Amino acid sequence: MMSEVRETPGAANVVRLADRRSAARAARAAGRASVDENGVSEQARELAAALDAVREAPDTRSAKVAVLKAAIANGSYHPDPRAIAKEILERGL
Repeated sequence: MMSEVRETPGAANVVRLADRRSAARAARAAGRASVDENGVSEQARELAAALDAVREAPDTRSAKVAVLKAAIANGSYHPDPRAIAKEILERGL
């Protein structure tokens, strides 16, 4: 049985390779930065607005989950297998 873990040189090589690839991507992106800057800024604003909307939305999901858990726990939850199958087929899940 091994009592100690030794650092492997392979892990350091992977990290260095990832750093080099990131640097190369950054260099390529810098050339496009002036062209893409407006589009990225607009996307950032849209993303920020979407995140704000999600944060402000009521957490109705947790209430539904609590009701469902209670129904399962007390034995009153009896889903209709045919309705579930139909819904799966209609939604293409």
